[in-house]
Amino acid sequence: MAKKRRKEEVEAEKYEFKPPDFDEKTFLATDLKGTKAVIVSSLIGIAIGVFAWAVTGISPIVGGLAILAAAIGLPYIFRIIRIDIEGVQRMTKIGNAVLVLFLGLALWIVLLNPPANDYIAPEIASTSVQFHTSTDTTWVTYTGSNAIISGDTVRVSASINDNGKIANVYISIPGATSGQVSMTYEGGNYTFTQAYTTANTYSYTITAVDTAGNANHESGSFIVAT
Repeated sequence: MAKKRRKEEVEAEKYEFKPPDFDEKTFLATDLKGTKAVIVSSLIGIAIGVFAWAVTGISPIVGGLAILAAAIGLPYIFRIIRIDIEGVQRMTKIGNAVLVLFLGLALWIVLLNPPANDYIAPEIASTSVQFHTSTDTTWVTYTGSNAIISGDTVRVSASINDNGKIANVYISIPGATSGQVSMTYEGGNYTFTQAYTTANTYSYTITAVDTAGNANHESGSFIVAT
C-alpha cells in the first residue's frame, strides 16, 4: 500500500503543465481584421444613415428598409468590397451589424430634425371654443349644449407643438373672416377673438406652419343662435 502511494507521489511530481502554443502572428492578424471591420462598419452606418435621410422625401419606408438591409447584409457587403473577416469571432460580426443598424438610425434621426432639417409638421395638440356675453366677460367653454347668443364674443384657441419653430398660425372662418387671419400667441396658446352678431353655424380651420414650411390643419365649428 505504501509502495503504491509512493508511486503516485512520484508520478505527481513528474507532471508538468505545458501551455498551448500561442501563434502571435495569427492573433495579431485576426485582431487587425476585427478592428478594420469595425471601422468599415462605422463608415457603412454613416453612409446608409445619410442615404436614408436623402430618400425620406420619397418615402421614409425606403430609408428604414435600407438601414435594416445594410445591417443584415453586412457580410455580403464585406465580400463585395473585399474586406476579409475570416477568423473574426461571431460576436464581433454581430456587433458590427448592430453598429450599422443603430449608427444609421441615429444619424438619420439627427438629420431629420433641427437644426439640420425639419420634416415634421407642427402638432395641433388641442383646440377649444370659449365665449362671453357683452355684460359678463367671464369666459365660458363652449360644449355644443350651451348656447352662444348673437352679440357674444367668441374665442377660438389652439395648443400647438413643434420640434422646431412655429412660423405662423392662421384661422379661417367663412362668413366671419376674410380668408386666413393670423392668430395671436398668448398664455401658451394661439387665439382668435371676435364678436358675432349674425346667427349661423360657423366652421373654422386652423393652419399651423413651421419655419421649414411644414403645415398641419385642424377644423371645428360652433353655433351662434339668435
